[in-house]
Amino acid sequence: MSTILDKLLRNLGLMRVSQVTKQLDFGHSIDKRLDEHRELVLTLIEDTDLLANQPWKISHLATQDDYLLRIFHMVYGYYPEQAVQNRKTHNVRPRPTVLGKCSLPEFKQFSLNSQ
Repeated sequence: MSTILDKLLRNLGLMRVSQVTKQLDFGHSIDKRLDEHRELVLTLIEDTDLLANQPWKISHLATQDDYLLRIFHMVYGYYPEQAVQNRKTHNVRPRPTVLGKCSLPEFKQFSLNSQ
């Protein structure tokens, strides 16, 4: 039954959420990818001057962080900042302050404070 439904959904250009999340979570898990992205941002700020006087680069990194947050939510059903209240453990460091607040509209509705 599910294969018939999957074929029908594919014909309509759709997929089940469970299939999408499996495809998104390959190689390293999304929580590891988000954490490594944030680690890279911190390293660029602390150890180089590559982002000095380059607001467009910081903006790009912030957008990338937002994108990874959205995928994290798609895979796990909540944001890293909600892990404690969902009794889940993810080793994702806080959002670097240089990136500013998350600009995802759906993130704002949770009234979460970006670090």
